[in-house]
Amino acid sequence: MPCLSVSPLSVFLFLLCGVFSAGVGADGRELLYAFTVTNSEDDDLTGFRDAAGQVVIPPKFTAYLTPAKRFDAIIAVHEPGADGAFGRSYYLTRTGREVGKGEMHVFDNAFDCESEGFIRFRRRDTDKVGLFDRSGDIAIPADYDEMSRVTNGMVAALQDSRKIIHGEHYSRSGGKSMLLDTQNRVLVTPFVERLLYELDFTDLTISDTPDPAPERVNLQGVDGRYYAFAHLEKSFRRWLETALPENFDHAALSSVLFEHVVFSDRTEGSSSIMDKASFADRYLALIRDRLAVLRHPDADYFIVQNSISSFSDLPGSEKYRDNCGDLSTRHPVMALIINYPNEPLRQDHFYFLRTEQGYRLIEAAL
Repeated sequence: MPCLSVSPLSVFLFLLCGVFSAGVGADGRELLYAFTVTNSEDDDLTGFRDAAGQVVIPPKFTAYLTPAKRFDAIIAVHEPGADGAFGRSYYLTRTGREVGKGEMHVFDNAFDCESEGFIRFRRRDTDKVGLFDRSGDIAIPADYDEMSRVTNGMVAALQDSRKIIHGEHYSRSGGKSMLLDTQNRVLVTPFVERLLYELDFTDLTISDTPDPAPERVNLQGVDGRYYAFAHLEKSFRRWLETALPENFDHAALSSVLFEHVVFSDRTEGSSSIMDKASFADRYLALIRDRLAVLRHPDADYFIVQNSISSFSDLPGSEKYRDNCGDLSTRHPVMALIINYPNEPLRQDHFYFLRTEQGYRLIEAAL
């Protein structure tokens, strides 16, 4: 498997505390935004306020256990206890309803984040996963060993597997894998786990016959119909060939740039952020030269879906992040990595974020 080094973009932190742009959630309700204060006991506590800065929920949640940066409909929270006691964890809706007390879904030491108005929970008594809807009602009962976040109204789930403990971590073996909708109806089974990272859940057609397009992956559903998903890598390759043809000009490069772009010099270890016009003016020839190697028959490169560090941010990218500040599953970043066989330590990295207008270059690390 090719080695992928960490993007220099991850060193940039844009701290947006107290600076908000007005936004609304899926039901038209105004979003609330997290803020953090340190109390007299040196504890960081999180609260929520509206876009005007008016405090709606005072800071009472343990900051590192309350991951939401925006509050749309339902969030996972933790309130510290008195005199050092652990306190209590639960899910809070915008109406103030508390559900799933102590039944937190934890992954990578973090509580879950709302996705499309749904959030996962895990029963303490059975260790099974289910799904709350935006009102705090159970949309999918806790009958599953594992479950992905909701994307385009679908989740991947696993049942009847064997849990294998590896120290502080665990894995799963066997079981029945499936693709569900948010009404707990099985769409496809089996559903191989790797497809979670290979398929574009937002680009789906359903028909009685398979889609013959080469960038489509056809999965036959339990109802006999074919669920044809776009394959992320194959679709991106086709887009790249069309958007940046051989000897592309200034206009072509400008059309695929994000509003601001990071340029990182991997030799000097330096990085800078510039607007798209300045980037195109300065680096057109260099970018064209480096991408030209892709057309060589012996080119050594690979494409992989890559999650740019959730701690890094570019001006204008906030809308492509979920309520916890991570890149949304609807807006993947595809990383194009070019190797140089005669220079083993050399790589060129290009990171493209998918926006409503198509993929846009957000970083070049050369």
